[in-house]
Amino acid sequence: MAAILRNRSGLKDEKIGYGNEKALNQLLAHHAVIFSPQKKLVWVSSSPYQLGEFVCYDLNEIFSGKNVGYSLQAKTELNIARDPFADSKDFQNYEMYKMLGKEINDAAENKNILLTDDLIPYYQSLNPDFWLVYYQSGKYYFNKKNT
Repeated sequence: MAAILRNRSGLKDEKIGYGNEKALNQLLAHHAVIFSPQKKLVWVSSSPYQLGEFVCYDLNEIFSGKNVGYSLQAKTELNIARDPFADSKDFQNYEMYKMLGKEINDAAENKNILLTDDLIPYYQSLNPDFWLVYYQSGKYYFNKKNT
C-alpha cells in the first residue's frame, strides 16, 4: 500500500513530471494512512509528502480503555521505511523547481521583473517531464514580448 500511495508516475508508469495532478502522489499531501483492520494496526506517514517513514500504531492499545496518553508507543519493528526518493537528487530538484516556479510566475505577472537568460532553461531542467514548467516559461516569455 505504501508503494501505491507513493506512486509519482502516470498511467502505465509513464513519466509525467513530479507534482503532476494526474499522479496518485502529487507531492503535496501532508499525510497518508494505511489500515490493517484484521490486525488492528494503522500506519501514519511522516513528511515529506508521504515519502517519510510510515509509523505503525496498534489500535488494540489505543482503544484498550487504558489511559495511554503520551505513553503511546509506535511499533517500530513494523514501520515502513522512508522512500529513497526523498533523499535523491530528483527530489532536491523538485523542491528547487517549486521555489523557482513561484519566482517565474511572479516575473510573468509583473512586467518590471526580468529574469536572467539562463534561469528558464535551468528551471525546465529541474522537472523536465512536467508540462507546467513549459507553460510557466511560455507565459513568462509571452508577457515579456513587449518589454
